[in-house]
Amino acid sequence: MEKIIRCSKFNISVRSKGPIIIIIVSILLNRQENYFKMLGANLSRQTLSNWIISSAKEFQVVYDLMKEELLKSNYIQADETSLVVIDAKGKESRSKCYMWLYKTGGNDNSIILYEYQKTRSSSYPKSFLNGYCGFLQTDGYNGYNSVSDAKRLYCLAHIRRKYYDIVSTLNNEALKKSRAIIGFNYCEEIYKLEKDLRKDYGEDEDFFKIRYKYRKEKLSSILNKFEKYVSDEIEDANIFDDIIDKEKK
Repeated sequence: MEKIIRCSKFNISVRSKGPIIIIIVSILLNRQENYFKMLGANLSRQTLSNWIISSAKEFQVVYDLMKEELLKSNYIQADETSLVVIDAKGKESRSKCYMWLYKTGGNDNSIILYEYQKTRSSSYPKSFLNGYCGFLQTDGYNGYNSVSDAKRLYCLAHIRRKYYDIVSTLNNEALKKSRAIIGFNYCEEIYKLEKDLRKDYGEDEDFFKIRYKYRKEKLSSILNKFEKYVSDEIEDANIFDDIIDKEKK
């Protein structure tokens, strides 16, 4: 840490606190500013930010090694979210910037990497995951289609949310006629099955083997019905679109 911020007038103990506090306990810079002020040190957010950026540059080699291991994984989860960026004058940027996240599967020794980019362009996951051919789980954003060699998986929570957004606005009478409630109920069946599985076998040392067998026996039939329902809905929607197009002509 001394090498990174050796030009600062503060001693090593104080200089190392900023990066350590934000990494370990995730305290925002404005709160760190107030924290140091209570200790008698007047440190601006800009100074703290510069220390953290300098620290991050020194750890680039670690980041690169973690990325190598992440790309060796057979399963990666990816997501992106917008964030507000403050410019050099301390004002909020008018354009949206994005933080991209890439994570290996599982909870033990998982690798989580962040990449800041100025846009949501599909070129970023394409570049970051260049050559990756394992399973890639994302939401429905089609920008991830640029990772052409990966086997795509989607998130059930995002799928369920779309159905919920529809059915939650309907009254009882409308629900009886709704096609969306069918898809929502399939999602609920899957969630209940997974919840029961964790409740009954979550502590078992052979949990993953049990889960595989359990899913194969009970989940596959639900997924097959769900897939048929979705296919039928898409086909009906396409027919409906064709009718509308003909009426317009």
